[in-house]
Amino acid sequence: MRTFILTIATLISTLSVATAKADGFTCVTEDGDLKVKLYNFVNADNGTRVPARMIVSSGNSNDGAKTLAVFNAESGNLEVAAESAASAGTIYVGKVDLRFSELNTKEAMLLGTRLGDMTKLSLTVDFKYGDSLAGGEQAEALLTIESRNGIAVREPAICTRYKKVD
Repeated sequence: MRTFILTIATLISTLSVATAKADGFTCVTEDGDLKVKLYNFVNADNGTRVPARMIVSSGNSNDGAKTLAVFNAESGNLEVAAESAASAGTIYVGKVDLRFSELNTKEAMLLGTRLGDMTKLSLTVDFKYGDSLAGGEQAEALLTIESRNGIAVREPAICTRYKKVD
């Protein structure tokens, strides 16, 4: 009987882990020029609090030409920065590697910086897992673009948490 109960408990635990829910953020710069969508992995084996994809798009372009860049964890160009005591949030870093980044065009301008001249794009969201931020609630953020010449451009943004509940 004890073995049966342990087997059922293990099965229930496995099913609850396998049905991890999707979450992430949809962010817009204050001027509305850029949108960033961040999606976390949904497979518990990868970690559901680990970013899978970050999509940067233009808020001003016509449909079909909005996506400027896509950063994927599987390509190695999207990661979470190491925790910093000075950081009140989570920092998602998209590394611009022209060999792997999915870019619409190297000529696209993001906050006055040519995409082909960027080294990385960081999104710092005023949120850490464990904080109570329900789906649909907003958090402040900062979008930082670093270029190959060492110049960093920052733009405040507002992020809305995407959290699938069913």
